[in-house]
Amino acid sequence: MRIPPRPSPDWSFNPPPGWPIPPPGWTPTETWSGPEPHWPAAPPYWSWWIRQQPWSVPPASGQARSSAMWAHLGALLMDVAGLVTCGVTSLLIWIPPLVILNGAAGADPFVRHQARQSLNFAFTELIASFALLFLVLVTGGLAIVLALAMWVVFIVFRIMAATAANRGEPYRYPLAIPFLA
Repeated sequence: MRIPPRPSPDWSFNPPPGWPIPPPGWTPTETWSGPEPHWPAAPPYWSWWIRQQPWSVPPASGQARSSAMWAHLGALLMDVAGLVTCGVTSLLIWIPPLVILNGAAGADPFVRHQARQSLNFAFTELIASFALLFLVLVTGGLAIVLALAMWVVFIVFRIMAATAANRGEPYRYPLAIPFLA
């Protein structure tokens, strides 16, 4: 069995469910068979249980932070405008992050990362919206409360992403399906 390469220096061990918690400061060796005799042997590809520290890039410039913020805010504005247009502009929430990703600002790594995150969340939101629409139609309108609650959650996540991008911090949406890496 080949053990995968060592993780980056900024990592912590995240044991699988049911495993004992490792002692503070413990690190697995390349030939790890468990830190204690009663521990199970290393599973193949044990790096799946390694919790990497958050993604980091060099500090973003003011222009990059602004562009990354607008990747999130543009989609937020399209989503809120869906209230006025009966949901028509909500179908277009993927356009602002795509424009920023493919524009001149998309050359910056921070902007590219944030625009991709916004696009992933936009596609996830569209899938969830169609599923909720189907659920509302099937239940005769009873699921409208669930649909409104999900819409509020989407808005809150977008606001959190925009403020994090404005501070220059990378943000990953908690519920987004990673269509774009």
